[in-house]
Amino acid sequence: MTRPWTTPCETHGWIVDLFTLGCQLDRLTWGVEKQDVTAALASSSRFSRKTFSHDASADSGHVAPEPRTGLLSSLIHLGVLSMKFAVQSLWSVLLLLVATTAWAQVATSYQLRHGDVLTVSVWKEEALRMEVRVLPDGSITFPLAGRVEVAGLTTPQAEERIASKIRKFIPEAAVTVAVTGIEGSRVYVLGKVIQPGPVTLMSPSTTVLQVISQARGLDRFANGNAIQVLRQTSAGTTVLPVRYDDLIRGNSLETNVVLQPGDTILVP
Repeated sequence: MTRPWTTPCETHGWIVDLFTLGCQLDRLTWGVEKQDVTAALASSSRFSRKTFSHDASADSGHVAPEPRTGLLSSLIHLGVLSMKFAVQSLWSVLLLLVATTAWAQVATSYQLRHGDVLTVSVWKEEALRMEVRVLPDGSITFPLAGRVEVAGLTTPQAEERIASKIRKFIPEAAVTVAVTGIEGSRVYVLGKVIQPGPVTLMSPSTTVLQVISQARGLDRFANGNAIQVLRQTSAGTTVLPVRYDDLIRGNSLETNVVLQPGDTILVP
């Protein structure tokens, strides 16, 4: 005689097997091959034990029926896929939050430079919306505000400075400043490179190696270890040496200069 229920000990065994299977799922999520799940299912044989003989006479000659594992295996497989999808979805959301936060910090801390193109608008004032360029002296001109110096400011700071002048005429003026062009964040590559000319800095951590790669590399006759970066400072012109030939071999890493807008790279 057989009974179609399980004992508490068996139930505890199922919980242990579920925990083991969850560990296998975690490994699968991080790149382990699908065969690991199959191995985990095979090793958890107690999942398939639905019935067992309760008859005290073991020599009765009756053999317990073969367990039906198809439905249970399907349910386990579905649970594995669901858990994997949940973990991957959570990971994607975390990555999105980190990227959004980083982008917001970069956008807020960007300092306006001469040559940048801005779209300045006043809320509910269609006539007070225009595109302006930061002049070489670091200023822009906007209706009602007149000349406003914005170079070196972040966009929130520029918004407040422009609004403070407009509020003489529109007390509740709300100003928005959007950067639509970063032509002010440029460096210049001269000399024996494949494509000399200006290069726009898309990141505050752009290095000389990255800019040279944007210029399509050095000419075959260039002297890579004699490259110089010319930088204008308040004290005058500063010359920074770059040892390109050593850098591409993994040496002299300190000469891989982080560039600033206005730098000039000379390649002899």
